[in-house]
Amino acid sequence: MARTRIIKPGFFKNEELAECSAFARLLFAGLWTLADREGRLEDRPKRIKADIFPYDNLDCDALLNELSEKKFLVRYKSEGQYYIQIVNFVKHQQPHHKEIQSVIPSPVKVEAILDQDQVNDDTTKSHIAPLDTSYLILDTSTTHRAREPFTEIYETGSEVFPVLATRNTSIIHEWLKAGAIPADAIGEIRRAHADGKDIKSWSYFTGGVMDAVKTRNQPLAEGRAREGPKKSMSQSAREAAARAVQNMGGLQ
Repeated sequence: MARTRIIKPGFFKNEELAECSAFARLLFAGLWTLADREGRLEDRPKRIKADIFPYDNLDCDALLNELSEKKFLVRYKSEGQYYIQIVNFVKHQQPHHKEIQSVIPSPVKVEAILDQDQVNDDTTKSHIAPLDTSYLILDTSTTHRAREPFTEIYETGSEVFPVLATRNTSIIHEWLKAGAIPADAIGEIRRAHADGKDIKSWSYFTGGVMDAVKTRNQPLAEGRAREGPKKSMSQSAREAAARAVQNMGGLQ
C-alpha cells in the first residue's frame, strides 16, 4: 500500500544522488511511498516496477543495485526472504501515528545481498555499514540551523549505538512529550556506552530519561511547595478591599 511521504528541497541538490541515473533518482523517492514506517519493504523488483514505473520499460533490479552501490539503500536477506532498507529513512520521514509497526526484520546482523543468487559473508559488514549518518538527503534550507530535539537525540544514539539507526523511534517522541530535553536522553546514551551496555532498542533508556526529567523539575516543585499555594488575584483584591474598609472605619 502506497503512503504519503515527505520530500525535501535538498533531495534535488544531493551530489551523491546526482551520480545516479534519472530513473534511479525517481525510484529512490518512489520507494519511500512503498516502505513501512521503518523504511523497509520487500525486495521484489517486478512488483516495485509495477507500482512506480507502470508505463516505462526499464530494469528495476538494476536501478535498485545502482542505489545500493551509492549506499542509499541496503538489500538484504533474512530467513530466506529478500528485503530493502532505505538508509536514514526514519530521520527524514514522519509516518502517521496510526501507521502499523514494521513486520520486516532489521538488516542489522543479517545477510546483505550483492546479487539475488550469491551472498558473500565477507562483504556483509561493509555493505551494511552505510547505516550511519554519512549519506543524508538534507533540506539545505535548514542545514545550518539548530537541530530539532528529536534529530539531536536520534543522531547521537545512532552514532553511539549503530543498531538504533533502524529501530522504532516512537519512544523518542514520547520522551519529548513528557518534557524531556536532548540532554536527558543523550546523558543516558553516553552513560550506557561508557558502561559497555549492549543496547538493542531506544526503550532501554526510558527509565533513565524519565528520572532525569523528574530530577530536573524537582527543585522547582519543592520551591513551590515551600511557598505554599499562591492566592488568586481576585482573593488578594478582596483582602485588600477589606483592609481598606477597616482602615476607613478607624479614621472615623
